[in-house]
Amino acid sequence: MQASKRIQGIQSIYVQKEKQAERALVEAKNALFQQQTQLQQLVDYQAEYITQRPTDCSVNQFQAYQGFVAKISQTVEIQQQVIVDFELKYQQQLLLWRVAHQKQSVIDTYQQNLVAGERQQADKKEQKELDDLAGRQFPRRRE
Repeated sequence: MQASKRIQGIQSIYVQKEKQAERALVEAKNALFQQQTQLQQLVDYQAEYITQRPTDCSVNQFQAYQGFVAKISQTVEIQQQVIVDFELKYQQQLLLWRVAHQKQSVIDTYQQNLVAGERQQADKKEQKELDDLAGRQFPRRRE
């Protein structure tokens, strides 16, 4: 069996690993996007709530309003930290995908080089056979 055929099993494993890494990368990107969307919704809600500040209210109502605004601000800060965590996960998945892609590319190049070498050997063998056949059919004349 030719070396290029034997390497195909390994090559398919690396293709599979790259596809798995790509799926994980897409999932991490989607999760990050969802968290960023959630943060934007929180910020929009916070801004809207602050602009609707009550004017004629009791001290208790105003304190409740301020407490709620503080909770929204705290939630925004927590969500910002969640996004930092998700960005880190995304960067890790991106790195894993790049490594898997590079390994798969290397194995592809190696397999292509093997095929080219085998083709070159086959061409040399065929040329030698043709030369031998031509030598038997048309022996050289000694002068």
